[in-house]
Amino acid sequence: MTQAAYIKPIKETTDFSLIATPEETTALITQINQMRKVNCQLVEALQVPDSYKKVYFENIVSGQTSTNIQDQKLVHTMLDMLRCNFTPMLMANSTN
Repeated sequence: MTQAAYIKPIKETTDFSLIATPEETTALITQINQMRKVNCQLVEALQVPDSYKKVYFENIVSGQTSTNIQDQKLVHTMLDMLRCNFTPMLMANSTN
């Protein structure tokens, strides 16, 4: 009869430093929603790494906001790279 080897259980750890706070997530969602009201383009889209593109499409294009703080920082960086035309929004809000 063979004896089963002892397998050390996997330690369940959650690194809460990787999870964005509700305030950070709300600020990101607000920034994305504001961007959606205007015409924006990511001119450097072809120059960013594929991993950045994945985060961009998931968070900005698809609207699936990540709770991962690193993803949110990357999204903020990419939102800063956008070229936005606010003229249509400003014209719609002006009164004659």
